[in-house]
Amino acid sequence: MPKIQNSFLKGKMNNDLDERLVPKGEYRDAQNILITQSENSDVGAVENIQGNALALTSPFLRDNPNIETIGYFADTLNKRAFWFVTDFAGDDSDVRSMSRASSTDTCAILMGELDNSETQAKILVQGHFLNFSTNHLITGVNLIDDLLFFTDNYNQPRKINVTTASSNSEHYTKEEQISVAKVAPYLAPMLYKQNFDGVITQSTKLTNDASITSDFLKDRFVRFSYRYKYADGEFTTMAPFTQIVFKPLNDGVIDSRISTDTNITDYQDVYSKTILDIMKNNYNKIELRIPLPSDEYVEDELIDWQNELDLVKLEILVKESDQDVVKVVKEIDVNANDFNNSIEKFRVINESDGSITYFRHVYKYVYRSEKPFKILEDKQITRVFDQVPVRAKAQEISGNRVIYGNFTENYNLPTDSSGKTGINYVINTNTKGAYHFDTFGSSLVNNNDENLFSINKYHSLKQRRKYQVGIILADKFGRQSPVILSTNNDESAIEDATTDTASIASSDTVFQENVTQDFSGSSYTWNSSVNEQIIGRSLFVQFLENNIVSSSDLYDGDINSSTYNPYGWYSYKFVVKQQEQEYYNIYTSHPADTWNNESNGHDDVQGFTWISLYGDNINKVPRDVNEVDEIREGVAGSDTKLFPKVIKKDQHNEDSFSTRSVAGPNIDPIEVMTIGTAREQGILTQDDRDKDRVHDFVMAKRNPLLAQVKSIGTNNRVKYGVKINAIEANTSTTRDVLKFGKNNETIPYVRVGQQLTKSPIDENAPIHDLFIAKKVERLFVDADQEGLDSKSIKLIKVPDKMKAGQIIEFISSPTDGIDANAPLSVTSHFAGSAVLTVQSNIATFFNYMAVFNQVQAYQSQISQNASGNWAATVGLNDVVSVTVGEGADAEIVNVPINTVFVNGTLSTGNLPSGTFIVDMIQTSSTVFTITLNQTMPTSFMPVGGIGSTEGVLNTFTLEGVSEFSLFRTITNTTATREIHSDEVIVRRPILQEVELVDDNDKAVLHFDRRVLKNEIPGLGFITNTIAFQYRLALWDPITIKSVETNTVDNEVIQTIQLSHELEISENEEFTVQNLESEPVAVRTGLTVLETDPFVSNIDIFFESSTSGLIRDLHNKINSNRIKADTKEISYFNTFILAGGGTNVEQNLGEFHVEESRIKGEFNGKSVDFGVRAHLIDTEYTQRIRGNALIHSGIYNAKTLVNKTNEFSIGENITKAVDIQNGTIQKLYAEDTNLIIFQENKVNIAAIDKDIIFTQEGQPLSTASKVVIGQVVSVAGKYGISKNPESFAVHGNRKYFADKNRGTIMRLSRDGLTPISDAGMRSFFRDNLAKAKLIYGMYDEQKNKYVVSLQNDTEVMTRQHEIASSSTSTSRLDQKYATLSYDEASKGWVSFYTYKPTFGFSLSNEFYTYNNDKLFQHYRDDVQRCKFYSNANPDPANIEFVFNDQPSTIKNFHTIDYEGSTGWQMSSAETDMHQAFPILSSDTTVDALSIAVNFVNKENKYYGHIRNNTTTTALNQIVGVDLSGIKGYFNKVKMQYWKPTEAIASSVNKAELYAVSSETVYSSQ
Repeated sequence: MPKIQNSFLKGKMNNDLDERLVPKGEYRDAQNILITQSENSDVGAVENIQGNALALTSPFLRDNPNIETIGYFADTLNKRAFWFVTDFAGDDSDVRSMSRASSTDTCAILMGELDNSETQAKILVQGHFLNFSTNHLITGVNLIDDLLFFTDNYNQPRKINVTTASSNSEHYTKEEQISVAKVAPYLAPMLYKQNFDGVITQSTKLTNDASITSDFLKDRFVRFSYRYKYADGEFTTMAPFTQIVFKPLNDGVIDSRISTDTNITDYQDVYSKTILDIMKNNYNKIELRIPLPSDEYVEDELIDWQNELDLVKLEILVKESDQDVVKVVKEIDVNANDFNNSIEKFRVINESDGSITYFRHVYKYVYRSEKPFKILEDKQITRVFDQVPVRAKAQEISGNRVIYGNFTENYNLPTDSSGKTGINYVINTNTKGAYHFDTFGSSLVNNNDENLFSINKYHSLKQRRKYQVGIILADKFGRQSPVILSTNNDESAIEDATTDTASIASSDTVFQENVTQDFSGSSYTWNSSVNEQIIGRSLFVQFLENNIVSSSDLYDGDINSSTYNPYGWYSYKFVVKQQEQEYYNIYTSHPADTWNNESNGHDDVQGFTWISLYGDNINKVPRDVNEVDEIREGVAGSDTKLFPKVIKKDQHNEDSFSTRSVAGPNIDPIEVMTIGTAREQGILTQDDRDKDRVHDFVMAKRNPLLAQVKSIGTNNRVKYGVKINAIEANTSTTRDVLKFGKNNETIPYVRVGQQLTKSPIDENAPIHDLFIAKKVERLFVDADQEGLDSKSIKLIKVPDKMKAGQIIEFISSPTDGIDANAPLSVTSHFAGSAVLTVQSNIATFFNYMAVFNQVQAYQSQISQNASGNWAATVGLNDVVSVTVGEGADAEIVNVPINTVFVNGTLSTGNLPSGTFIVDMIQTSSTVFTITLNQTMPTSFMPVGGIGSTEGVLNTFTLEGVSEFSLFRTITNTTATREIHSDEVIVRRPILQEVELVDDNDKAVLHFDRRVLKNEIPGLGFITNTIAFQYRLALWDPITIKSVETNTVDNEVIQTIQLSHELEISENEEFTVQNLESEPVAVRTGLTVLETDPFVSNIDIFFESSTSGLIRDLHNKINSNRIKADTKEISYFNTFILAGGGTNVEQNLGEFHVEESRIKGEFNGKSVDFGVRAHLIDTEYTQRIRGNALIHSGIYNAKTLVNKTNEFSIGENITKAVDIQNGTIQKLYAEDTNLIIFQENKVNIAAIDKDIIFTQEGQPLSTASKVVIGQVVSVAGKYGISKNPESFAVHGNRKYFADKNRGTIMRLSRDGLTPISDAGMRSFFRDNLAKAKLIYGMYDEQKNKYVVSLQNDTEVMTRQHEIASSSTSTSRLDQKYATLSYDEASKGWVSFYTYKPTFGFSLSNEFYTYNNDKLFQHYRDDVQRCKFYSNANPDPANIEFVFNDQPSTIKNFHTIDYEGSTGWQMSSAETDMHQAFPILSSDTTVDALSIAVNFVNKENKYYGHIRNNTTTTALNQIVGVDLSGIKGYFNKVKMQYWKPTEAIASSVNKAELYAVSSETVYSSQ
């Protein structure tokens, strides 16, 4: 008979084709067999698979069948494996409300050494804090060096150090130790020491140590912080920074006295330099106390700090305000022997009763102004917190970074009692440190709050600013919320919070108005022991509900507590938004309301204030070059607005020299209208232009820059002379010394080089006859003065001692004591004569006087016998001439004129027509005669002579006496009057140049002003007497050589050293003035104008230094202490400096300056608003970013850099893929690419590079700073569904299950291939959908991908035959299916009866897990097909089809096979019949049994097929006594099962090479 043979050379199952169509070499089904490969490389042979055995014994003391392996990692480099086990089944709740493992649950991480060095697995970590769940597999596990990272999408991502855990399995005992997110510091460094004697007190340790030579802090605004370094190399985020640690020099006092002490800054220093020298840092020694991470539940003071979190270093950080980097000043070794010696314990009290809640450990570090030695990466500033996922499904290491996919981020924000998202609070401003000053009427010193008035003594909240306060919440691992605002928030009130502090009642926003009152009151002043307490303002927040966070969202770190919640809100900190930012202080002398206080003909000057810009102020008030004045060339506009912070006191007090500076009014800022030089502004007089100089008070000698603003009402006037009074007479030994003082004030404008003189009090007062000067040499005036101007005099003799700077004056000055309105007396007249002889009442010498052409004579009858008084007026005609002097000295003036020089200025039309100018010199008499054009009437003849009481003509008056009196007061002097508003200054010509003429025999002296008043056109000089020539002389002015200010018995005394000796009387008054016609800058003083700030529209909040535990805050709010619901915020942005005096009596604090820059300089280092910025995120909520990736910082073992905990919120560390393709389930790094498995798609992302495309669309990679580059999708709509456990990899092939599509996929260089289509499409289509878990693994020993479909409830379409006893294989299991795919045969080889939970290959050995145990496959020391320590092996079988000529009916008579003894035909079935089994050749058969055995003939085993069909089909006769079965094909199942054989026997191996059947073809 013909024989049909079937071999198994193709080595794969085919379940998809009809039995007639199954190709040769393929088979229908198989269980527990291998084909193609065997131990001896028998290609094409079928053999039963080897069994597995425990690789390592269990470390647990008792066997728990409920413990499952939920994840693993194979360390191929070190030949070891890690796996995660638990018997706890968690739920799918939120991280804060999820079910948690209890102390009775098993959770552990195991490690097994697979290099034969160990026989038992080792427990690395165990404890219910691990909170593993059998419902949450750990499919993301990676090892970097010795750091094992894992995530389960149930707990937060975690990490352990294998070496640490291996050496001590009890090392890891709490969540804080194993989280990837490290416990972050939440408190700023403490700048005080806590003292405790029943009551908590604080002492600040900020000093200046003279022994410290480094001045690093001197010109810097610095803040301090710190960060931790853990044993594995991770650095935490930086702790909140302190406020700027700064103390101004001189205790922040601007001294009102002029001083030469370089350590004292006085008014004049400030406005002359335009900077503040005291704005430098006086601190150089800072005691910092660094909070250490510790258990907040330690209530025993005797317990020392325990380094449970494995800190290895503390880094002390410093941030300079003008730099965007943070620097390290000290690294402290935590493991150093002396570290614990510097640890102190701070008591945290229950504020209700003062009891101790717990102890906080702090490390004391003394900073001595050392320079930093290292700079942190600038990105550390933007690393506000680490956004380590709360949960993550996928994890991979790529580019030396940890990458998570499909992660949960954020938490839900708290709500108030009404359900609104946020916290219910309002804010206010108050006196800094108000609690500690007991302003609320109760002792408040025993609390946990910082004493801000002591710690930040000179700090304040900048006035005229709007502040918004938010709150940041954080978990213990540093994950932070965005800025949380108050739910008690009236938006309109916020908008109005600009000037009205009432808006704070319903808002988290407040406006701090300008403080206009002085700070010289009885409390909170500079006046307590001089500078003991510096005033300032700070923000206060008042909570309106008892708790800011619900108990369910609050951190509880007690693992044994029923409310254990390691992810709850743990700490808080306040953040502040201030949009009004950069500003400058303009330090200048008092502005002028009207230029020079004179009407100079410029109408535009009136109603404005002029501010002199010099020094640094020029840059602080910039011109706007786009705003150019159309009329005045060079004048530009400005966008600057100025606020008068400190101005001159409104009222002018002549008795006060300091012109005190006071707080400016609370007005709106004033716009700068124009800026230009004095010339460009057009406000200089012609003389000013000629001199090219302006007044000293503008602090510039030439053409200063002036800003024009609307009048700010300072009523400021320049002053040209200063009156001082000698407080004592000098003696013969101190003739050159003058001591003066007044009102106990320093006169800041008595300066070296000024002149000591005397001046009349007002413009109508006579010039004093006392002339203060030292005569040097007489002058002899030449009669020939022709060709010289009024400022020059020609001498007939060259002076010997003349020099520039000397003044010219008559040798003796006549007295000017006559009353200006006193009549002249007629001393004689002649009846009928036209001549009157007139003399003054008092001997006087006139330079010139006016005589009018109308004379009135009055006669008074003073006799008692007369009948009353009478007067007669005689109208006289024109004056003919006036004769001055008598005898030889007489001179006739006989020409009437209409012009006259008045005060050196040519005037016309001031005098009546016919006026005579009389120039009178000193003679022996004071007589002059007036000749009239007619004789005197006889009726005016005197009766009884002169002096008679009868009819004496004794009065004589000229018309226009007011004009006349103006000229009568001018004496014989070179002096002229300068009238400036309410003051009169007398000046004399100053010698400027000497010119030798007439062969150097004579000299012409040139002065700065007119010398003599008698230079009248047409007259010339009257020099006809020798006496006149000797009247002029050169004089040295008495000037000031030095000025010294001292305080004697609390009285200010100024001492002047004079250039010449001068006898001085007590209380004698003098005038100090400049030699030239310039003001002495009196009423100068400090004016501070504040530029309007730059306003930012960005909603940025900067962190304060106030933070703490939420638990402590709840404790405080709920205490019964007064104002317990209110918290002061340590946030300051300026410094308060005192002005007005140097002690209590001198009104210290009468004004204050807010300065935020070093020295107040332009572009000087400025106070920053904080180090780290925070934002509002209105969309913040807990969310699952299923399609997103997030990556850590880099890890580099060579450089000891570990940034795997750094997920900086300030960096672009996320990447999203198309959400339409489902969530990310698995990540796999291959070379420099990251393969991303979504539910419905596979993508490839470049790592540390990006992808560009050519014109043809071909991808090219390019280097990039982007960590996760462009994502490119792999062709084909396949994904990993939600079964990342199905993933396995070998070489460049990746295998995974797509449950959604019912396929098993392979990703290789040729793209995606559904390998389930290789004969098993229908099986996977029907069964993948039923599988709950799909474990994938690669068997490197046999080069097969093994997949196990498992479900506890669903029944698979295939049944496993499993040994139920030593004699039966009747137990069937349809709840799982394990099978393998062979790349060599390109098909599925066999099903297997083992049910693994994960598996891997290591060193060419294949391992799988069952429960918590690790088994090694293909063991020679265990029966074949015996798995997981079962009592009996399972059968091996293969089902194949004889289907030659499938269209022909055949009669199958026999079965024979080539192979090992022991195989049986368990079934044979055609489309028509079925047969009895054929037992193995070594099976004993009962004589009555129908069954037959295989018979060994020449190493082949033969058996007859006996029909077991009981029904008639197709008219065929069937029955047991007929041989063979009939049909188109014959489906045969061969099986091997020997449960009773010895374990180590080689006969366990059963091979099957080929199976044949003798067949008869039907004749039909």
